[in-house]
Amino acid sequence: MSGPSLWQAAAHQAVHEAQETEVAQGLAWLAAFNRRQDPAAARVAAALVETWNQRVLAHLTAEEDDLYPWLRQARPQVRGLLDQLAAEHAALTRAVAAARAALEEKGPDAVAAVLEPALDLLRRHARREESLLASPAAAVPVRPVRAHS
Repeated sequence: MSGPSLWQAAAHQAVHEAQETEVAQGLAWLAAFNRRQDPAAARVAAALVETWNQRVLAHLTAEEDDLYPWLRQARPQVRGLLDQLAAEHAALTRAVAAARAALEEKGPDAVAAVLEPALDLLRRHARREESLLASPAAAVPVRPVRAHS
């Protein structure tokens, strides 16, 4: 995910909002299945963990591999905030690993207990990152062009 959705503030915000909505809906579904003690809750929990992996963690990886290094070099004044955001990425990655372990060891109820606070962190993180991308200090006028081999 290194196209315009990573480099343009409005598109980046739209990606965040879509991730948050998808994860929140998954948590709502999981809560409903858990309340009914539906045996399918484990499958819903596994799908939710996979959503985090494919949508959220993949996005965080793209940011750290492509966007953050460029911002660190081009906008040194935001390095401290980028360090904080990277630490939040690490916390979110740990939460997803903990959710996967919780599903295997304790069941689907435990997944919700891990991922609900992770969603709160994701929302706070996204707003801070969006503010950074929208600020003049971090403005990314044009995505750097890479030569194709």
